[in-house]
Amino acid sequence: MATNFSNLKKVMINAGILSQKDLVEKINEFDPTIPLSKMTISRMFRGKLKFLPVDLIYAISKVTDSDPGDWIAVDDNPPQFPNPS
Repeated sequence: MATNFSNLKKVMINAGILSQKDLVEKINEFDPTIPLSKMTISRMFRGKLKFLPVDLIYAISKVTDSDPGDWIAVDDNPPQFPNPS
């Protein structure tokens, strides 16, 4: 099972947030205690994020005025990668 954030950009634009940098700034304004970097958001957009803390899900939802289900999707059939030996 893999997580997909492909709708996040649409949700951001609807909220007037036009870049990943702007999203990081909005989250830091909302709650400066959330450990967040531009790299975390970049990993989300590239599908490389290994885990997503609940406080970050909450903050993104609040600053974009959305529900997590609006921008988080679960893919039951993710691509299969060879297992390194």
